[in-house]
Amino acid sequence: MRYIPACSSTCVDRQQAGTWSVTPLLTLGYERILSNPKVTNTGSLYGFSVSQDSAFDSQDLIKAGLGVTAERGAFIVKTGINGIAGSGSGSTGISGQLSVSCKF
Repeated sequence: MRYIPACSSTCVDRQQAGTWSVTPLLTLGYERILSNPKVTNTGSLYGFSVSQDSAFDSQDLIKAGLGVTAERGAFIVKTGINGIAGSGSGSTGISGQLSVSCKF
């Protein structure tokens, strides 16, 4: 599948919240699928046949996301939410993530 992606991520200036350093993030994107967006993949897993249709039935996909990174010393917490919407029926999705880490 051939596509043209355009994406921009912007971090707002890091702010202090008590002893935490907080950095917000905004991501916006657009993808234009140049060929047929309907794709079916097949394969096998442990001897079982698996078939999967593409999740999006749209040639135009718009993406947006919000995230926050909070740091305090070696401790880092990242959280975010992303959404995607297309012009076809059923071409929407949302995801979220949470990451906790420690530098050593």
